[in-house]
Amino acid sequence: MTPISLAARHRLQPSPDEQRALTATFLAYAEAWAWIAEQGRASGVSSLAGLHTLGYRVARDRFGLGANLAVRAVGRAAHEIRAAAPDAPPLPSLDLDVRTFRFLPDADAVSLASVHGRLRAIPIGPSVPTHQPLVSAATLRAEPDGHYDLYVRTPVLQGTGQLVRTLLVGLLFLLLALPASAQIDRSALPPALLAPLDEVNVRDADLRDVLRAIGAQQGINLVVDDRIERRVTVQLVGLPVIDALASLADQYGLVLDQSGPLLRIRPALGPGEGRALDVRSADGLLSLDLDDADLGAAMRAVARATGLNVLVPPELSGTVSGRLQDAPAESGLRALLATNGYELRIRDDIYLVARATPGGPDPADPYGPPAPGVALWVQVQNGLVSVDAQSAPVARVLDEIAAQAGLSVVAYGTLDGTLTARWSRIPLAQAVGYALRGTSLGYRLDGPVLVVGDRTRGGINGVELIRLRHVRSTDAIGRLPESLRQRAVMQDQREQNGILVTGSADAVDEVRQVLSAIDIPVPQVLIEALVVDFSTSDLSQLGLSFGVDGDPTRSGERTGAFGSPPLGGGFDVTLGADAARDVVDLLGLGSIGRLPADFYIQLQALVQEGKATVRSRPQIATLSGHTASITVGTSQYYLLKSIVPTTGTGLGVETERFEKVDANVSLVITPWVGASGDVTAEIKPEFSSPVGAFEAGVPPTINSRTVDTTVRLRDGETIIIGGLIQESQAATYNKVPLLGSIPLLGRLFRNRRETAQRSELVIFITPHVFYGDETDGERTDRLNQRLGLPPLPAAPRYLAPALAPPPQEDRP
Repeated sequence: MTPISLAARHRLQPSPDEQRALTATFLAYAEAWAWIAEQGRASGVSSLAGLHTLGYRVARDRFGLGANLAVRAVGRAAHEIRAAAPDAPPLPSLDLDVRTFRFLPDADAVSLASVHGRLRAIPIGPSVPTHQPLVSAATLRAEPDGHYDLYVRTPVLQGTGQLVRTLLVGLLFLLLALPASAQIDRSALPPALLAPLDEVNVRDADLRDVLRAIGAQQGINLVVDDRIERRVTVQLVGLPVIDALASLADQYGLVLDQSGPLLRIRPALGPGEGRALDVRSADGLLSLDLDDADLGAAMRAVARATGLNVLVPPELSGTVSGRLQDAPAESGLRALLATNGYELRIRDDIYLVARATPGGPDPADPYGPPAPGVALWVQVQNGLVSVDAQSAPVARVLDEIAAQAGLSVVAYGTLDGTLTARWSRIPLAQAVGYALRGTSLGYRLDGPVLVVGDRTRGGINGVELIRLRHVRSTDAIGRLPESLRQRAVMQDQREQNGILVTGSADAVDEVRQVLSAIDIPVPQVLIEALVVDFSTSDLSQLGLSFGVDGDPTRSGERTGAFGSPPLGGGFDVTLGADAARDVVDLLGLGSIGRLPADFYIQLQALVQEGKATVRSRPQIATLSGHTASITVGTSQYYLLKSIVPTTGTGLGVETERFEKVDANVSLVITPWVGASGDVTAEIKPEFSSPVGAFEAGVPPTINSRTVDTTVRLRDGETIIIGGLIQESQAATYNKVPLLGSIPLLGRLFRNRRETAQRSELVIFITPHVFYGDETDGERTDRLNQRLGLPPLPAAPRYLAPALAPPPQEDRP
């Protein structure tokens, strides 16, 4: 007898272009499953996994089906091969699911997948309840009259608009679809069952609790079978109670029975159910007589009779048959399962039923009895794998994982090696990678097929483009370990700032993990430098300007820098009078701290008094680990004449050429930002200046002062580099006009004064670190406030003021 199910029929109203796309999809789908079925019959392949390997790729590449339609075509071919007798030529149809079709919310339209791409919004007519041979989630049929009708099982319809109307119509006809033995006699129902249901809105709840709550809330006599094991998410509002119960029963494969005013809801009877199972146990001996009994029900009966802890995974189903008389419980149960294509795994007094892997001498253990010291336990649940293995063959570990995950295994070559490991609930791909990590093997997941083989074979290699966010792709390849670069082929994709990786799945995954570890934002360092030339003949006075106490009796006290009161956390540069003998002692190498608030004000006062000259104030930014340099200066040219004598004439050849001499102020700095935020910097300043007036024919004298040092600073701290001292003599002539120029007598009317000048070049260097996060704005505002600049507008702020973007209103 053909099963019958209530369905809602929607007539599609496609446009001409959509009509052509649907026709092409029907034709491609029919040709694909027919070709797969023909090849399966010719090669003797009928299993779903075998047909998938045989025809999935052909259905996609040759017939142009999408991934979901290709899987449906494989399933249709498997059904045709297993059919006992050919059916009558069916109407052209497409089997759909929620991945290939969906109703559009608040619109009388549907979206469908086709070989021409997804058809976004095909209008549909009103739904009509109809009895049809059992359909999947949805079936699209080409009717003889040229129309396309979409048949959808009533329980799966959700949403608003047309969907709600369809659901209500389906619920109205639900009772008509039940077998005669399960018809509900509404005349015998109490009024509470016909009353509208209060709102029920639950998420991921036990169905038994939901049903019992409805019974208690509505005050009805409802018996819920404890064998119901489902978790549901459901929302019901305003339906009659009896219709809501019938809808839940049909949705989750349950049966709603009526006995007068009493309702009972239970699981539907499977093969072998409905009759008592003959399972007995006494004195550790098991007796049973089963004929096509449901696997789960049979194992529950054995567990109750023997007291053994027997578990059957929810995804495992089937039947068992056999007869045992006074057999030892464990060995008898193992033999029963082995003869029915299952195996019994034992771990910590827990017996787990699993599907056996065919092909071995013992259906329960294709690898034979385990050797001493070899143990293996594998569990796959919800895509997560748990393994406890001791010296287990790698091939067996993979077979166990694949069998429980519903995968087919294709192996190139021999899978050698053993595995000792224990892990719990990790993703499937990661588990397979762990199992193969100590071998020369790689893997690739191709839909429901796990392909395993040598990493050098092209059949298991995949290709993936890994995009980088912060690091240049050219630099990233060189940072990868050499062992990893040998396992995968990597190509620099400079335009996408990514790396194209070709290799096995585990190699590609390892490359991705290493790149994610190094692809982090690189801190940016703004170097603020201030170069000041102090020139004075009274160093004690200069020391007082810097806040140095001139009283020798207070040489041990430290006061604030630049005449301020004692500072907490400021520069430790205020020394006693004995230390103020020269600028080197006052501002020597090693003075590190934070500048006081009035630093620039006091410096400006010194400049105005002629005691200091600001030579340069550069600001340069660079990434951590990269060198930045800045050069400011002039180039002087002088004329160089040379005479080369000629032989025999006594004369010479005179040549002239211009030579260039640079007088520059340059700063080269390479900073590194550590994990603690400290900045280690290599600093190389150089200051060159000509001595005396420039004469075109005389090479100028260049006075150079350089420093090469490496220091470590905190973010915002300043280091003072001093000790670049220069001494010079200057002569000044004063005379009375005319009289001072008279020979001999003129000496009475003129004088000559020679003065000695002593200056020291002092460099203040302050790094500021920017990490490219929300703290950069605060750092920049603090820097602007210290420099006397206005705060930045609400634009992205990553650099110093000179490098920050202009305000929005000033942009073109």
